[in-house]
Amino acid sequence: MEKCKCTCPPKDWSRWQEYIEPCEGCEEWWRLQSLLHDELRLPVYWPPYEHPDAGNPWPLGSEMWRLWKPNEKAIALYRALAAADRATRRRTKPRQAAMARSREP
Repeated sequence: MEKCKCTCPPKDWSRWQEYIEPCEGCEEWWRLQSLLHDELRLPVYWPPYEHPDAGNPWPLGSEMWRLWKPNEKAIALYRALAAADRATRRRTKPRQAAMARSREP
């Protein structure tokens, strides 16, 4: 999901409630987000996970910027998912290497 690149035009934050048609990168991100959310049976609250370094997404000085706080539950879930991903990659790399060696003549 982190490879999905947004090409949307810059947002006019004075009209932040206005709908803007998402770009292909955003459409793909939301598609993957929905699949992940369903597969992991994540909680309903938003966001279910949050990158620890994401920071405040709102425009500096806005009311929403002032009120924003990191979602600690979402950050903890992100860290758990990242750790599970790393563990899975560590387990599958030796297996893949062994399979490749067994195919060598």
